[in-house]
Amino acid sequence: MYATPRARLAGATAIGVLIAALPATVAHAADRTVRVSVATDGTQATSDSHQPSISGDGRYVAYQSTADDIVTQPVSDGANVYLYDRQLGTTRLVSTPKTGAPAASAASGSAEVSGDGRYVTFTSNAANLVPGDANATTDVFLWEAATGTTVPVSATPAGVPGNGTALSPRVSADGRYVTFWSNAKDLTGYDIPWQLQVFRFDRLSRTNILVAVPRHGTDGGGEHSDISADGQFVAYDSQGTGLVAGDTNGRFDIFRMEIPRPITR
Repeated sequence: MYATPRARLAGATAIGVLIAALPATVAHAADRTVRVSVATDGTQATSDSHQPSISGDGRYVAYQSTADDIVTQPVSDGANVYLYDRQLGTTRLVSTPKTGAPAASAASGSAEVSGDGRYVTFTSNAANLVPGDANATTDVFLWEAATGTTVPVSATPAGVPGNGTALSPRVSADGRYVTFWSNAKDLTGYDIPWQLQVFRFDRLSRTNILVAVPRHGTDGGGEHSDISADGQFVAYDSQGTGLVAGDTNGRFDIFRMEIPRPITR
């Protein structure tokens, strides 16, 4: 559409007014940026930090770092998981035995903070974060900020880490539910025939349930997952052909499972 010179001038003037009307703070957005991964004295940390996760209100940031000067507590020689509080300007070590000493015996990472900032889920190869961890592989854990308590997520019904590797945790908004995938065979109390499976952990009942269960044949299992804010829905990828009817493409597909809510009386 052709615009007259006058119309173009009017449009340009309007744009100029809009730009001039923008708050001055927009031009200084960089001033609102703070460095989260800093040493205890506020100076820059001595090593790399990665994989940030932020709470719903932006107050808390969980991340992993190989720096050894972010907290005064002992830390592992590898990566450690931290939780930064924007309001207080403090950082807490997440991946640590509750006593705080000795340090975690191996590296931790893949941190994700719950929407309310009260919980952090993460993976770790450390064998001393919880009692009974003798599987010598990566497990998923859940840390509670209020108590500093860590519980194993990829755990058997007896509450000890399972007999396989667990990865890629995702946490619901209130920290009650965590999804992850694992090749462990002893997390639910009955036989799991698939090599990889998606699980959902319930913090209140301390139990795991299978997510990628075939209902149209025997071929199930799954890998990377994500969980809804309320924990009722889980999305995941799978090459299993028995999860839905008519799946014959032999490819990885994306699925969503609705998990019935617990019955309360």
